[in-house]
Amino acid sequence: MFVILTGVVAWLHGQRHGRRKAASSVLYKRGLFLLVLELTVINFAWTITRLPRTCYFQVIGPRLRSAP
Repeated sequence: MFVILTGVVAWLHGQRHGRRKAASSVLYKRGLFLLVLELTVINFAWTITRLPRTCYFQVIGPRLRSAP
């Protein structure tokens, strides 16, 4: 559902502004925002620590573990 809604928002934005570059810019900014959100709020909610040893990416990508 997330991917479908993202595509619909990109299409609607492209229709309104008439440029493919404008829709691409919106998707890029939204992706960066989601990445920052994952690294801050979501990781804190999962680990209840400010600087966890393991970063969990719920939507963006795989689980990353720091070196011991």
